[in-house]
Amino acid sequence: MLRIPEDTVKVTPPLLTLEDVSRQFPGFLLDRVSFRLEPGYVMGLIGPNGAGKTTLIKLMLNLLRPSAGTITIFGLDHRRHEVEVKKQLGYVGERAHYPPEATAEWVGRFMAQWFPTWDDALYRSYLNRFAVPPRGVVRTLSKGQVTKLALAAAMGHRPRLLILDEPTSGLDPLVRREVVGALREVVRDEGRSVLFSTHILSDLESLADYITVLAGGHLITSESMDTLADRWKRLTYTCTPGPRPQGSSSVITGDFGPDLVNNIGLATPSTGPVEVASLSLEEILAQLVHAGSAPPESGREQGGRVERQ
Repeated sequence: MLRIPEDTVKVTPPLLTLEDVSRQFPGFLLDRVSFRLEPGYVMGLIGPNGAGKTTLIKLMLNLLRPSAGTITIFGLDHRRHEVEVKKQLGYVGERAHYPPEATAEWVGRFMAQWFPTWDDALYRSYLNRFAVPPRGVVRTLSKGQVTKLALAAAMGHRPRLLILDEPTSGLDPLVRREVVGALREVVRDEGRSVLFSTHILSDLESLADYITVLAGGHLITSESMDTLADRWKRLTYTCTPGPRPQGSSSVITGDFGPDLVNNIGLATPSTGPVEVASLSLEEILAQLVHAGSAPPESGREQGGRVERQ
């Protein structure tokens, strides 16, 4: 058997790791959240209002301190090595706060002072792509233009991890499509990772590799988009003449597999063929939040690995 020397094997650590992260507020508890994001992937962070998504992002950015648990970014403690971590991090929130009289050129000069890896040519290429005038004054720009300016500024230093907190909220579909397209290229061409919190789930369906769901401060699931789509299905079958009433029946399952289809046929022999349909991410979220369910106990995929439970 061929043995590979241990010192030649390179193991790439996760870009982002949360272990039992909690934060207590009066009337709300973010409770023992754990997941990880590997390099080169997009993770959607979703859940209803008040789920704890923004609180979690503030904890990652060290704007809040956890009551318990650890957060590691780029293999570093996010608080002890905050400056080093943030030099490699990009962030865009729902609202960008720039001086009203600032221009995109001024924003670029400002960012260059703080990020050693700042690439002004790349930044200007994003401004050009997003049709943001370099000398346009912020107070005269539309909300969509300000969001695109913020995204260009966040990506201008080639961050290893880009954290987005509802940046496309309130934007028209064309602007959202531009933003999602740019994110897709960043991941595909540069191998960077994105954590994308949004209520607009259609933005994630063609972009996200992994989905993490929060509800009421609890982690519901963190698994690959493909696994999530494969196990959540709508099964529809039509009863044929026989002892049972005629008509169509439909059931949604979060544990889909060939055996389930066979079992339906055995349990109700009078049915015709079982039709299997995929659910949208919005439908899956509704089912997860309503049931408060987690993936089957056999395992949970998290950012490219499987954890046995």
